[in-house]
Formats: sequence, C-alpha cells, structure tokens
Amino acid sequence: MTKFIVVTVAALLIGYLLLGNPSITLRSSDGKWADSEIRFKGRDFDTLVVYFEHYKLKCAPRATLFRATPEIWFNIFAWPSYYLDHKWRAPYSDAHLEIGDYFPPAWQRTCANESWSKEDFTAARTSADRYFLGL
Repeated sequence: MTKFIVVTVAALLIGYLLLGNPSITLRSSDGKWADSEIRFKGRDFDTLVVYFEHYKLKCAPRATLFRATPEIWFNIFAWPSYYLDHKWRAPYSDAHLEIGDYFPPAWQRTCANESWSKEDFTAARTSADRYFLGL
C-alpha cells in the first residue's frame, strides 16, 4: 500500500512539473507579430508583453494582443495555471495561424526588429504596465 501511494504521488508530481504550466504563444491582431514563451531563456509572458508593446509603439498603434494558445481543459495539471496565471486572461484568438509562433523572423528587416533605445524600452515598459492593470 505504501509503495502504491509513493508511486502515485511521484506520478502526480512528475505530471504537474511537465504539464502544469503550459507555455503560450501571443499574436498581434494585425498578423504581423508573434512570439512564444521560452521560460528557461527568460522569455515569459511579462517579457513578451513588453516586446509586443514595443512593436505596437513602433509599427502598429492600433494592434491588440491576443493569446494564440487555447486552454486545454482535460489537462488537469494545468488547471492551477489557468486559474492563477495572468497570461491566461489575455483574450484568445486563433486568427493568423499562418505566421506561426514567432514573427517576423530575425533576418527580416522590419520596424519590429530595430534596436531599442532607452526611451523605447521605458515607453514599452510603461505601456506593458498599463496592459497588466487591465487584465
């Protein structure tokens, strides 16, 4: 009986660690910007919102941010993340599937790929902070 409990707890813990906090992809409403979380590289939701706000300030003032990753309700390990993480409060849309998880590519010269000045970063961070207040 003890062995069964230990194995069950271990299986649940491994399941939670592997499936408990799914990464998301974000896209702009105009279909010209997309990015995905890569948490082990420090690219979390908060960072992606700053990147989007920079894109919005430089390229598309009327663009809005959408989450392109649906909530998968049968993944019970993700339920705490769905409830607690503010990244799941971003509105969902499956529009612009053609641009994938990262757009524009780094090799493509666009206003979204230009270098950032200190003022750009400050403006994007301020805009992102306003976005987070609205979630």
